[in-house]
Amino acid sequence: MEDIYREIKRLRTDREKAVLATVITKLGSAPREKGAKLLVREDGSSIGSISGGCVEAETWQEAMQVMQTGESKVIGFHLTEKEAVESGLICGGRIEVYLEPLWMDYASEEGDIFEEITHILSREGRAFLATAIKREASKGQEKILIRQEGSTLGSLGDKLLDNSIITHTREMIGKEEPVLVTIKNSQNKECEIYLEPILPTPILFIFGGGHISLPLARIAKIVGFKVAVIDDRELYANKDRFPEADEIYPLEFENFFEQFELSPRAYIVIVTRGHLHDELVLEKALKTEAAYIGMIGSKRKVRYTYDNLMRKEITEEQLSRVHAPIGLDIKAETPEEIAISIMAEIIKIRRHYLARG
Repeated sequence: MEDIYREIKRLRTDREKAVLATVITKLGSAPREKGAKLLVREDGSSIGSISGGCVEAETWQEAMQVMQTGESKVIGFHLTEKEAVESGLICGGRIEVYLEPLWMDYASEEGDIFEEITHILSREGRAFLATAIKREASKGQEKILIRQEGSTLGSLGDKLLDNSIITHTREMIGKEEPVLVTIKNSQNKECEIYLEPILPTPILFIFGGGHISLPLARIAKIVGFKVAVIDDRELYANKDRFPEADEIYPLEFENFFEQFELSPRAYIVIVTRGHLHDELVLEKALKTEAAYIGMIGSKRKVRYTYDNLMRKEITEEQLSRVHAPIGLDIKAETPEEIAISIMAEIIKIRRHYLARG
């Protein structure tokens, strides 16, 4: 999602037209969740995805029409399972997609909303973005950005709506799923407001730059993670070896933890070159707020490592956070298969976390 917001900022800076399609409602087993986005540029190219098959194709066509009219609109799709299969999808369901032109003026004396979003995300910050949904074609757009500390940028065009949605965000703190809420404005008219959390991209920290780390970094990028690689050998921790990595740290493992604090957006994979390094990294990782900690190794090696750490007063409860042996059991053997099993487990944990809010 961060890539989409960066591209929106670039397009607006260059005064290029684009249309953003966002899934605002979902019923049934539609393939993508609320909040999924497709950004369509004026030349027809796009980034992101909201579905697949005919849904995405029709959304693209509607986006190109919005490019001409400059009017936002809501489009709906209702596919039975039979219709879904005939259309090339794997499931049915009902979704609504909001299409909005992005060359409109979202700037104010305080700044531009989309520019501020990219600034917040670059600092690993959080915010909420509220958009007034126009069911009828409209060239006017109203948005308000509510920062983590409570300050705002923009407006929904009505003071009562602004205050109501700010209050609503307090109930959503800690949650990651967007909502479509109905709120009355100062004229006592019901208005639909799409409220979505703005969250930093999750980061996969790979400790060890060996053979498993290579496909792991590539797969992690494909599924939407930032990637950081840490190894105490510059021969293994460099951009030539890991061109996909966002960050590379040729540091002693212990020094890394002394210099950086890992947040709940962090996912840690421990695949160093030896037991002693794995144990050191695991001991440090357990003192972070990382959402996931996984360590490679046989059950015997894992038990040996746990016993050593428990002698250092690491508790069973702390060790229960660790996924070891790492990855889903798919009988993986090659580095690529092991990397897939690791990312599959991470995706499972992440989706559970998102569903739990």
